[in-house]
Amino acid sequence: MAKRKTTKKATKKKKIKKRAVKKAKSVKKKQKKISKGIIEHLTKKLKGGIEKKEIKTNHISKAIIVEDLMLRNPITTTSNTPLLEAIELLTKYKLRSIIVVEDKTPVGILTEEGVIEYISSFVNVKEETLEENTKKLERLLKKPVSSVMIKIDKFVKKTTPVEAAVKIMNSYEIDQLPVVNKNNELVGTIMLDHILEFIEKSATEKEIVGREVLETGIDKLLDLVESQKEISSKEAAEILKMPLSEVEKFARILREHGLIDIDFSTIGTIKLIKKEREEV
Repeated sequence: MAKRKTTKKATKKKKIKKRAVKKAKSVKKKQKKISKGIIEHLTKKLKGGIEKKEIKTNHISKAIIVEDLMLRNPITTTSNTPLLEAIELLTKYKLRSIIVVEDKTPVGILTEEGVIEYISSFVNVKEETLEENTKKLERLLKKPVSSVMIKIDKFVKKTTPVEAAVKIMNSYEIDQLPVVNKNNELVGTIMLDHILEFIEKSATEKEIVGREVLETGIDKLLDLVESQKEISSKEAAEILKMPLSEVEKFARILREHGLIDIDFSTIGTIKLIKKEREEV
């Protein structure tokens, strides 16, 4: 009886070992396949370069806030995730970057450009063979995301003007920026692609001169209030050559977004008052 139990245990151990070996081979095969794909991708990128997108902030209405354009539930990774797994996410969802979080708080951004620069500093795609490069890549792809990511300490909230978010993205040279709540927990992301789409769509309702999008009436009104500090709706309508009803409609939109204050105490007109905005 004891001998039979020992035999069963040995058989079970062999099965477990066999499954583990099979799984390890499958993972290794997958890694090699992805590594070869990255080599090809890397070669193309090194030859063609990486497209960098940047938006001029004067193309964005100051009344638009992050919540208007943000994406909720973005794809994320963690700082200790192996680089291979993060690259798989970038490839699967066709992203140029991915937010890195720790305990719901954003700590960095992993960019396609950063990955390629990191890999190209170790891998010579012009002189070394594919086999030599693949071996190097297998070692590199086991490194954690933290070794490649861009560390960021500036985030935006839902109420932040998109104009301010773009300035931060341009300073870090990233194409998305985490949106956080009061506890600095991730609630979404704002992406340059979505901002560009918004500008292109809204451009059909604006005048365009040499691809430069001119300011809309609401922007002009906000600029006027900020320069005058205090002005009546009638005075604003005269200066901007705009119907009084339109000035008052724009004023209410600006107040809803927390960009100006309105005093209704004067009969027949409203007073538009500059509101000091907090620095982001």
